[in-house]
Amino acid sequence: MPDNKLMVVQGIEVTVRQPFEEGRVLTAVEAGVLNQVFSENVRNNFAGKVKKAVKDSEVADAESLTQPVFDDLMAQFKEYADAYEFTAASAGGGAKRVLDPIEREARAIARDLVKDALAAKGKKVSDMDKEAYAAKIIEVASNDAIVKLATKNIKARSAIADVDGLELTV
Repeated sequence: MPDNKLMVVQGIEVTVRQPFEEGRVLTAVEAGVLNQVFSENVRNNFAGKVKKAVKDSEVADAESLTQPVFDDLMAQFKEYADAYEFTAASAGGGAKRVLDPIEREARAIARDLVKDALAAKGKKVSDMDKEAYAAKIIEVASNDAIVKLATKNIKARSAIADVDGLELTV
């Protein structure tokens, strides 16, 4: 079973079990949730192609596309959907997931480390595939040492914010 995950809920640290791992048999509800996320990801990721086809065809909406354009679009969709697989970057689903403060800090640290590692090789973030970059950030951010540093940073910021006389209202 994957390691438990440290999270912050309204300022307190909690440990959350991570019940899902590779090879685990899914319940019907879990399979339904994953299929829903899969469908939403495929739909959301393909929406740009539909929008472009409508714009390029100079029609009002997708329902007005000519049959050959529509058929081509459907073939592209089928090919995309058949090949689609979850990646670390896509696993959050259609909506952007809100990160707790420790996760956000860990990812900021990870971004800096990955950026520095790329720079050491004479490369930039833009030289990396977007999904591979996002997956690497998540991988580095989940490292225990990074999570501990992120936790320490968040606690230090909270301590500074609690200092009397420091006005942080905006």
